[in-house]
Amino acid sequence: MEALQMKREFLEYIEIERGRAVKTVENYDHYLTRYFEQMHIVHVSDISEQNIREFRLWLNRQPGTGRDSMKRRTQNDYLIALRAFLKFLRKRGIESLSPERIELAKVPERHLDLITALELERLMNEVSVRGKGDKVRVVFLSEASKEAVRAYLKARKDMEEALFVDGRATKLHRITPRDIQRHLKKYTARAGITSKVSPHTLRHVFATDLLSNGADIRSVQALLGHASINTTQIYTHVTDAHLREVHKKYHSKGR
Repeated sequence: MEALQMKREFLEYIEIERGRAVKTVENYDHYLTRYFEQMHIVHVSDISEQNIREFRLWLNRQPGTGRDSMKRRTQNDYLIALRAFLKFLRKRGIESLSPERIELAKVPERHLDLITALELERLMNEVSVRGKGDKVRVVFLSEASKEAVRAYLKARKDMEEALFVDGRATKLHRITPRDIQRHLKKYTARAGITSKVSPHTLRHVFATDLLSNGADIRSVQALLGHASINTTQIYTHVTDAHLREVHKKYHSKGR
């Protein structure tokens, strides 16, 4: 079975049937194409543990940011795409290397940029949440947020169809991720917050606040829109201190 033909079918499958974002499909295309070209893969039967090992070695020697080699997380992105492709082949009944044979490289624990509840309150007194991401999600708006959106729309005088626009430039345009980053940076400075704050920081705060107040991890996964529970589990360490106190208070009491 020709690898390129199966790759096209795989990319169509994850976009149409699995509902992956266009950017994700483009990334998977890039990762698989690079593997096929570097390892001279023509048929899916050419995929082997040996050439995957050689490809991993090649990736590890590619330049990354600065003088460092390619980050382990980036290397894992290639392997995740390849593993998803092999799972697709198995689903189609096409004989190929088992996806379980591909192990991801161990990466250091992710560092979460956080701000305090007081800093968040100061920040939210000067800016409202606009939303992010390409996925359709269930979003809960507070009454204050609804009122802010109503006031914003009432003040709008333009005919632009987009819900949120940016008029800072000479030409009005629908708001972009870069606009969000720029505005957040401005309001962060106004709120007197010196630590680094990005749109993802607000997601981190949202998740840790939920878990710290007793929310179950599956609910947090759904609210964040994570496809895998493994992604959500990076936040669970924030509850360790609370669990330690519960253990100390209630376990083996009286002994």
